[in-house]
Amino acid sequence: MAAPGGQNDLRRATLRDYVHDVLQVITTLPQPPVVIAHSLGTLVAQRLLQRYPARAGVLMTPIPAGGIPGTVVQGMRRKPVDFTKAVLGATLRFSADDLFSDLPPEVARGYVSRIGRESPWAQYAMLRPERLGPLLCPVLVVGAEDDRLVAAADVERCARALGTQPLWVPGGHDVMLDGSWPDVLDTILDWVDATCPPGPPLSGARELPPLEVTVE
Repeated sequence: MAAPGGQNDLRRATLRDYVHDVLQVITTLPQPPVVIAHSLGTLVAQRLLQRYPARAGVLMTPIPAGGIPGTVVQGMRRKPVDFTKAVLGATLRFSADDLFSDLPPEVARGYVSRIGRESPWAQYAMLRPERLGPLLCPVLVVGAEDDRLVAAADVERCARALGTQPLWVPGGHDVMLDGSWPDVLDTILDWVDATCPPGPPLSGARELPPLEVTVE
């Protein structure tokens, strides 16, 4: 996600800034959308869906708002140097093996080469437990069977905190790009179709006041 002001302001951007950016776009839409988020973006979506009544939310390989103890332990075992640097403010570095389980190596490396820097404040938000209120829409929590980044226990904690059960799909952490992405897409669309059946048009998205941008 782009931080306010672009790359030059990325080191100062907080998770609140990310939520602000999404809200500024989402409230201009003629209909409330289905909000689909992945990994760190699911923290943004969980904050967003506390105050915006979207049609539904889909959280793929999510970060629970209550913290990621299993993921930290798993990460420190696999990549102790990179995880330590991330805690100190560096962008967590990923390899193709971290993100994918079923892609040709050259394709996977091409995706990894396009990964940019991340805000250190947004990364810190993953480590700081936060109590969230109930979400204002139905939510689907999707876990990846071969995820090497987010621990399965943390996916289950996220789903439990939201009053649901995780749905497990094949693939690695980046399920939307891994080799099984067509099956994952069909699974999500089937859930959306069942959860948001055709019917009378929804009312337009409500207008929300701008958020004050502060550094956390």
